Formats: sequence, C-alpha cells, structure tokens
Amino acid sequence: MIWKERSKPATKVEVVQTAAPMVFISRKAADKMRLIIDKSKDEVGWLCSVDEIDGGYVLQDVFIIDQEVHGATTELTAEGLQKFGEELMVMEGGMDLWTRIKGWGHSHVNMGVTPSGQDKMQMEMLIENNCDFFIRLIGNKRGELEIGVFNYKLGVSYLNVPWQVLDDKYVMEIEEKIAELYLLIDEYNLEEGEKYSGDIDAELLAKVKPIGYANRTNPNMWSSGKANNYHQQSLPVINEKKTTGPSGTSETTDDAREVVVMDYNWVNTYISEDDMVEIGSKVNIFEVKASLNEHFPGWGETLHESIRTVCVQAYEEWQMLRLMDLEDERIGALHV
Repeated sequence: MIWKERSKPATKVEVVQTAAPMVFISRKAADKMRLIIDKSKDEVGWLCSVDEIDGGYVLQDVFIIDQEVHGATTELTAEGLQKFGEELMVMEGGMDLWTRIKGWGHSHVNMGVTPSGQDKMQMEMLIENNCDFFIRLIGNKRGELEIGVFNYKLGVSYLNVPWQVLDDKYVMEIEEKIAELYLLIDEYNLEEGEKYSGDIDAELLAKVKPIGYANRTNPNMWSSGKANNYHQQSLPVINEKKTTGPSGTSETTDDAREVVVMDYNWVNTYISEDDMVEIGSKVNIFEVKASLNEHFPGWGETLHESIRTVCVQAYEEWQMLRLMDLEDERIGALHV
C-alpha cells in the first residue's frame, strides 16, 4: 500500500464554544452605531478602535469615513482607509489611534444581519494589511447586531460571537449611589421596626396566656342533644357546683360543670398504651384528629387537645425507654 497524500483537503475548523472570544462595546461606541444606522436610509460603514484584552476585545470608539453607498451595499476601500489615516496623522495621538483601528462595521438597513458574499470578501482583503486581527460588525434598524472576529494570526474566524454593551463610568457611579440608598432604606426600616420591640414584648407577656385545660367547660359535651350516655359516663372527673333553687332545693346547673385535666391512667383506661404512643408520635394535626375521633367520637377540640397532650408524653417516655434499651444492648455487646 502507498499512502495518498492530501495536499489540499477541504479542512473544517470547529470552535469550542468556551474558547470563543467576547466582544465588549463601550456605551459611546454603541450610541454612535445606533445613530448612524437610524439616521441613514442606505447601507453605511464605519471604522472602530479596538483594544485586545484577555479572552476578548473592547470596541472603544466609532469613526465614519469617506465612502460611496447604496441601498444594498457599502465597501471599505483602500482610498477611504488612506484618507482616514492621513487625517489621523495630524491629530494628537493619531498614530496610536491608527494602530488600534481594527474594526469595521456597516448597516444592513432593514435586512437581516447575516453576512453577505461581499462582507466575506471584505474581510479577506484586510489580510493584505498585515493585521493580526479584525472585527466585523453588521447591524440593522431592528437593533440586531452580528459580530465576527477574524484572527489572521491563527487563521481562524469566529462568527456571531457573544457581545455586550458596557455602562460608562457615569452610569456605574449612579448605580453605586442607588445601591447605597437602598442600603440606607433597609437600615432605616430595621431601626424603625425595632422601636416597637420592647412594647410588643411587654404586651405579649401581659396579655397572651397559654390555654389551660383544667377548669374549662367542654361545650360540645354538654350542649343539649349532642352528648350520649356513654360520653357522659366516660368523663374523667366532674365537679358539680350546687346552687339553691327558688323552692329552696339544691339543684345542679350544667354550666357549673368543670372538667379536670386528664392524666395518663385515665386515658389508658380507654385506649391501649400502643395507641397512645401512636397518637403522640403523629405530627400532622389532621392525622391526630382522625385518630382521636376514632377513639373519642364527638368529644370536641378541648378534650381532644388534652388527650393528645397525654399521648405526646407517653410517646416521649416510650422513646426514652427505647433509647435506654438500645444503650443497654450496646454496653452488653461490648462486654461479650
């Protein structure tokens, strides 16, 4: 076998997206390009001063040069470049600026910003000027902008690269002042809110009390027609206050009945310890109510909460005993 050399293959270059350069545009340059495009009905071109930075480029300023334009074409000519260069030479700092003219932009008016065949030929022509890179910009009246970076040193072109407009120093200073003002507002609101902290603490302490289940009448249990004999006989302890009636006889009034807080033994007479532990372990209040209604139907919120408190205590004691058993098993295993 004899190897067949490929002297002129159709080589393709694929760019890794993370390696694509970023183009930053100064606010001054962005405004100038917008005005050039908006104010011209034909395609018009301009040159740009560009600074190369790590990972990308900064487009600093825009300059209109002598040119002949048409509704659908504009060209960057050698004559136009030469005349612009001669104008710069008589300006202070003109030589430095001339070395930084490495961008060419033009308008596509109302058309899309896809590069035309003429646009591609224009960038090939710039190779003859011994530039290490050049940037091409194509904009339209819809505010669209396509930027291509042509790195002649590497022989690589990056089409449709990412770009963004930079805020100038004045805008950045204003944004910093705005951020400082918002910080002052936050500090002010915090200080104003803390003024009431002591008063609120005092009012909470004086006016807000936890509910006590001792000596509370259960309206659900004693309202007429809602309590059956089983429920009445199943009450833990009832203190009955006797009053003297009109006839001089003693009588007991329903609204004088007071329910004493339930204890562990009383609850355990109606449900098993396992059920108490199960109810006490539940976090979801709806599950708790469902379990209590199953064992104590129709007892109402007040008695249910009292029973639940006992069940939670039973669950906590069960957990403690379980941990003690596990610790005994661990110690026993160490001595084996």
